[in-house]
Amino acid sequence: MPGRRRLREHELFVQVFRAAIEQLGGNVSLTASDWRVMAVCMGGMIYGGFIQYSQKQIAGKAYLSEAQVSRNLGHLLVAGVLVREHAPKGNSWRYRFNSTLAHMGDTADLMWRRAQDRG
Repeated sequence: MPGRRRLREHELFVQVFRAAIEQLGGNVSLTASDWRVMAVCMGGMIYGGFIQYSQKQIAGKAYLSEAQVSRNLGHLLVAGVLVREHAPKGNSWRYRFNSTLAHMGDTADLMWRRAQDRG
């Protein structure tokens, strides 16, 4: 029987929920640049659904201005795709995906986080 092998960083995956993404596809208020920013953010998701990229890095990867990325993040917040929280240190915000849409991490944490994001 083969031994367990450790997943490398490039082998990690993000769980995306089909019903939520289909419902989001019907949201006509999201623009193409909103979807581009969401795709870049999903590629930069780390444990807990948090986004590891700064707005400047997102702008560089999506080929958008920083002001446009800020507007796109606002659109994604209103649409319920992202959740904004205070960072543990400093006077800044950090963004994470709403766990009803996408999740990366332990499935044991998923149920309580989904209940928190719904209510």
